[in-house]
Amino acid sequence: MSTDVHRSFADRIAGLTEVQQRHLASLLKLKTERRTRPNERGELVAYVKLKNLESGWETQLRSRLESSLPRHMIPYGFKVVDSLPLLASGKIDRKRLASSSNEFEPEVLASGSGGVSPVGEVELALAAVWKEVLDCSTVSRDDNFFALGGDSIQSISVIGRLRAKGLRLKPSDFFAYPVLSDLAERVETTAQVQFEKVDPTVAGRLAPMQEWFFSQSIDNRNHWNISMLLEVRERIDPKKLEDAFKQVVANQSLLRSRFSEVGGHWSQRSGDLDWGRNFEFCDLSRFNENERIGKLERHCEEVQRSLDIESGVVVRFVYFRMAAPFGDRFLIVTHHLVSDWISIGILLEQASRVYEGGFGEEGNVGSIEEGIGYRDWIDGLSRWRAREGQSDFLFWRQNAQAITAYEESRMQMRESSVEKYSVFLSEDVTTDLLQNVHELFNTRPQDYLIAALVFALKNRTSEKRIFIDLEGHGREEFDPDLDMSSAIGWFTALYPLCFDTKDCRTLNDYLLMSKETLRSVPNGGIGYGALRYMGNSDKESVEMVRWENSEICFNYLGLS
Repeated sequence: MSTDVHRSFADRIAGLTEVQQRHLASLLKLKTERRTRPNERGELVAYVKLKNLESGWETQLRSRLESSLPRHMIPYGFKVVDSLPLLASGKIDRKRLASSSNEFEPEVLASGSGGVSPVGEVELALAAVWKEVLDCSTVSRDDNFFALGGDSIQSISVIGRLRAKGLRLKPSDFFAYPVLSDLAERVETTAQVQFEKVDPTVAGRLAPMQEWFFSQSIDNRNHWNISMLLEVRERIDPKKLEDAFKQVVANQSLLRSRFSEVGGHWSQRSGDLDWGRNFEFCDLSRFNENERIGKLERHCEEVQRSLDIESGVVVRFVYFRMAAPFGDRFLIVTHHLVSDWISIGILLEQASRVYEGGFGEEGNVGSIEEGIGYRDWIDGLSRWRAREGQSDFLFWRQNAQAITAYEESRMQMRESSVEKYSVFLSEDVTTDLLQNVHELFNTRPQDYLIAALVFALKNRTSEKRIFIDLEGHGREEFDPDLDMSSAIGWFTALYPLCFDTKDCRTLNDYLLMSKETLRSVPNGGIGYGALRYMGNSDKESVEMVRWENSEICFNYLGLS
């Protein structure tokens, strides 16, 4: 990977130098280096030797470069130097240039592309949210969301936080306008949407992933959970924390769901808040360390097994008081029927906002507004299926034909042959994967990961077509009135996809094939589940239910 990264970067430097020297040969000599900002994000920086230090030279240079180069090839900043170190051959000594801080400290005369501060209330608000979500120390108005390591999952978090500020963006805006200053122009003031909400207390239909869940042979349907045990590193008020999560559960009707089966068909409805079964305070401080750890582990296991989807216990919280100097622990357990990993982030964010709002003069816990809910999304997805699903069906039928051909020689998997295999990437490689390798082919991290997986499976099986089930976040924009950025639920889109490797010879071929195949999926894959599970036995759902699932499932959760 590093060889390809360095080669693509060298290509950028060569092209950049040629254009800049062609435009401004009479004004300066210019070379570039890879510079690291405080947030450890690689940027292009140009070293320049000026004939005359004229006022406005940087603006003139930048203007001409912007007329000839794509945005990602514009230098982050310009450094004026007295001389450029040379090799015996007369070429620029790039190593000395890159380490020149020890020999001379050229001044950055202008912050440059990627260094211009945001202007106006909207850009400043957007930049502040980017810093929070992407964990960046600085964000400029010319920064690209995806170049900073952002992805579609994180864009949802940005949308939700902007919504809390009264601002609105759509998920598709991030792909059409990834640069902050351009994206800011798409931001709208949140307006009251006239939307007929579904009554969550009335029994209603399930979402595609919920239907998938009940179609599986699962021994204990009550134990299919998402959980996390958090270390409390700062002193907090457990009672205010409880009140904060209580308000979120009261606001998010899905977290009070009850599921029932009638005639082989499952439905869901929201019940009343029964907080006594949702929150627990457990004091372990009086036990010694070994006893404390043992009781903590056993209690967590008991809570994991205590959910009951039919009686309405689908979420539980436990605050564990530990003895100093150990931090307290906070356990969150939700059934997967009512949440996904993005939902857990939303749950924490909303509870945090309520908790922080509780430090007013009167000590009252803050509040959050009730938005469009999961049941509204299910209803909207059903309407979208009836209105526009046919075009998606044509894609999935063509994909299924390739999968059917593959079925004849698919791998035979047995429970006894399953092994767990984990791979950990170094910090440098992870940074490259998330940020530094995407400009050449306009790729995303999952394009590389899928390419690697397909390449490995091709070599393992000798199959030209590789069939994989993929999971997407599912919060696609199919109705502009359905803003699900703050909603909790199981939105995941699960769909099969065939990767054809017959024309792949090099690793770049696999990468581009992966990218093009993923980009060909309509509407982020939500149509597959909607067509298969929401058709009431119409011809599309009857045909799709015969299609097999893959033995392999790929899920990219983005940055955590």
